[in-house]
Amino acid sequence: MKTNWPMRRPLFPVAVAGLVGTVVGLGWEKNPWIWLGVVGVGSVFSWWGPKNWRTPATWLFVLGVFAIYAGARAYAPPRESLRARAGQEGGTVRVEGWIAELPTERIWQNGGKAMETELEATSLFGQTGWERTSGRVLLRVDPSPEKMPKVGEVVRVAGYLAFPDRPMNPGEFDRVRHLQSRGLDYILKVRSENLECSGEEKGVWLAKMAAGLREHMLKATSLGLTEDPEASGLIAAMLFGYRDGVGEELRESFRATGTLHLFAVSGQNLAVVAGLLLWILALTGAVKWRWAWATLPAVFLFCLATGMEASAARAFVMTGVLYLGWMMGRPMDPANWLGSALLALLIWDPRQVGDAGFQLSFLVVAGLMVLAGPLQARLLAWGRPDLWIPSRLVAPWRRAGQKVWVALATVVATSAAAWVGSLIPGIALFHQITPVALAANVVAAPIAGAVTVLAAVSSMMAPFFSVGAIGMNLMNARLVHLLAGVLGWMATWPGGHFAVADLRVWFERAPLVEIVAVEGAAPTFVRGEGGKWLIEPGSKMAWANSVRPFLNYFGVNRLNGVILTAGLAKRSGCA
Repeated sequence: MKTNWPMRRPLFPVAVAGLVGTVVGLGWEKNPWIWLGVVGVGSVFSWWGPKNWRTPATWLFVLGVFAIYAGARAYAPPRESLRARAGQEGGTVRVEGWIAELPTERIWQNGGKAMETELEATSLFGQTGWERTSGRVLLRVDPSPEKMPKVGEVVRVAGYLAFPDRPMNPGEFDRVRHLQSRGLDYILKVRSENLECSGEEKGVWLAKMAAGLREHMLKATSLGLTEDPEASGLIAAMLFGYRDGVGEELRESFRATGTLHLFAVSGQNLAVVAGLLLWILALTGAVKWRWAWATLPAVFLFCLATGMEASAARAFVMTGVLYLGWMMGRPMDPANWLGSALLALLIWDPRQVGDAGFQLSFLVVAGLMVLAGPLQARLLAWGRPDLWIPSRLVAPWRRAGQKVWVALATVVATSAAAWVGSLIPGIALFHQITPVALAANVVAAPIAGAVTVLAAVSSMMAPFFSVGAIGMNLMNARLVHLLAGVLGWMATWPGGHFAVADLRVWFERAPLVEIVAVEGAAPTFVRGEGGKWLIEPGSKMAWANSVRPFLNYFGVNRLNGVILTAGLAKRSGCA
C-alpha cells in the first residue's frame, strides 16, 4: 500500500518543523505568548481537526514547542546560573570551577603567550561568600602560566568577565555566535598570578577520559615527526579536528579549494573509528550486528575528545540510529536518519543553529542524500557494458575497468553532491564560490580517508608497538605533504575560487572608501573610476582574519594595485 512521501519519512518533516520553530524562537524572543497560541491551535487540530489536517497540525504543534523551548534556553537561564547573574554587563568576578577542556597556548602578534581553555563554573563569590552557580566560560590566562592545569582540576580565579568581541568589519568571522553555539557566553580574562589550583573535581571522569584520549592521539600521531610539525599538525586535524598545528598558509590553500571540511570531524572519521572497533569485535567471535551497540561508548568518547562540535554530534547520533536499525533488522531511511540527528541536536542546544559548522554539516549531508545516488547512477550508466552482452562474454580488461569506473563515479558523485550542498552556506557565510572544489574533493577525499585510517591505526598501535606507529606516521606524512602540494597547486587555478558580494552591497557601484579595523594598521579599500585599490594591507594575521573576508564581502576578486606606506610587518606583512 502506497502512502504519501512525508508519512514514509515521519521524522524528517517533524525535524524541519523543529528547526523552523527554533529559528523563529531565537529571533523573536519577546513573544512567547504567540508560540503558546501556536501550540494550542496545533494540539487542537491534531486531535479533533479534519483527518487531512492532523499531520500538518502536528507539525505546527512541534514548531510552537521548539520555538518556546529555544527562547527559554537562550533568553531565560536558571536564576543561579552565571549568565543570569552576570547579565549583559559582565564585570570583575571571582569564580571557582573545574577545567573542562585541554588548555591550549595562543601566541599573539607581539610574541606574548596566553592560555585558553574552558572553565565549568560551580561557585561565584557574592555578597554572602561563595555561592552556587552554573555555566561554562572561555578562560583566558594572560600571560600563560608556567604549569598548565589539567582537565578536571579545580581552580579559583579572579578576573574580568566580558562578552566576546563582535565582528568589527563586514565579512569577519562571528566568534560570538560560534562561542554561544558551544555554550560559552563569556570570556573570563585572568592574569596568571590570579589563577589558583585547588585539587580535583569529583565525578568528571568522562571529561578526564576524553581529554586523556585527545592527548594520547596528539602524541601518537606526532611520533617520529618531531622535525615535521606541518605533517603532524595536518594528521591531527584530519583525525580529530585539532587545527592548532595547521599554519595559516595551509589553511588558505584548503579554504581556497573548498576542502577545509577535512578538518571537521564528520561521518568519515566516525566510520573509520567504528570500523576498527567492529573489526576488533569480530576478532572476539561476537556477532557484529548483535553487539555493535557495545562500541558506541568508545565512539562517543572519541567524539568528546574531538570537542563534540556539531558535525561530530550529528555523525554520532546517525551512527547510533544506524546501529539501532541494524540490531532490530529494520532499514533506516536516510531522511529519517538525518531528521533524528537534527532533532537530537536541537534538543541538546538550540543555539547551535547559528553556528556555521552546524549549517554546513546538515546541508552537505542533505546534498549527499538527495543528489549522490542519482548522480552516481547516471555516471555508472555511461561506463556500463552493453546490457545485451552476456557477462561471460565481457572481456576481463573491461570488467576490471568497470570496477575502477564504479569507484571513480562514486567519488565524483559524492564530491559534486557535497559541493552543491555547501553552495548556499558558502555564499551566505563566506561570500565565496569554489568551483575547483569539484576536482579538489575527488583527489582529497580518498587521500584524507587513507590518512584518517593510518592515523587511527597509529593511535591504537602506539601504546603497544611504537615502532609500527612511527612507520604509520611516516607514511602519513608523505600523504599529507602530497595532499598539501596538490591543493596548493589547485588553489592557484584561474577561476578556481571567486568572491561573491553580499546582497546588501550587491548593487552598490558608487565610489567607496572603507577602512578595515585591525590591530597595528589601517588597511584602506578605495573603489572609484581608477579601479579598486588597497592601501596598507596589514599583517598576515590581519589579512587572514579581517582584510580577506572584507574583500570577499564586497565581491572583490582582483585589485588594480596595492599601496604600501611603510615596510613594517604589522602594516604590510601580507603583501
